[in-house]
Amino acid sequence: MRPIAAAVCLSVSLLAGVPAQAAFAGEPVVAGQADPKRADTQFGEARPADTKPAEPKPAEPKPAEPKPAEPKPAEPKPADSKPAELSAEECEVWARELSFARSIAEHDAKAFAAHLHPQAAFGAGRPQPSRGRDKIAAEWAGLIEGKQLRLRWYPVRVTIGGVGDVAWSTGPALYQRLDPGAQPRYLIGAYQSVWHRDADGVWRILFDDGLTPRPATEAEAMAFEHGRREACPRR
Repeated sequence: MRPIAAAVCLSVSLLAGVPAQAAFAGEPVVAGQADPKRADTQFGEARPADTKPAEPKPAEPKPAEPKPAEPKPAEPKPADSKPAELSAEECEVWARELSFARSIAEHDAKAFAAHLHPQAAFGAGRPQPSRGRDKIAAEWAGLIEGKQLRLRWYPVRVTIGGVGDVAWSTGPALYQRLDPGAQPRYLIGAYQSVWHRDADGVWRILFDDGLTPRPATEAEAMAFEHGRREACPRR
């Protein structure tokens, strides 16, 4: 029932070639006469020695473009903390839900069955729900006995729509493993149930399902306990 980024670095490497003047010792050179052996004279005039070309300055690296600022995430809206305001009829179902949960806490199989519609369907969202009061009561026998697993839940919302004899109820559900070495010790989920007011005026549960439970901390278990309200929030 109650499961739950480019920076590019540019490196320039320049190689300058420097030609050398050839010198031939012991061979006179006549002014005005070209020396065929000298590669640096032309028409009787000595050609000035080649000068080493100035090395170009390395290109300055291009500054990295600034990254655009990431958008600031939107702040989450605060949860609606306005308490439920229920009608008198919805409060009847609130009380009935608490009574149903009490039958488990008190290990009362008879009282548990009395809260079930004869044609109730539990695990209503499953391909094969559990159908019928007797079958559901039998499947819940271990939870009712409560020797290995303790189950608690309570309503936080009850709604009656246009049909006055059908009501929807939801709230958290807490599982506690009773084995001292069990880990995790707590599991928390939520339930959703549909109640029907029968011909005798009594509200009985017709459909039940919920969220698959997940591991819970001690703090979450305490918050669950503190969230329980016996009194219905009437409007």
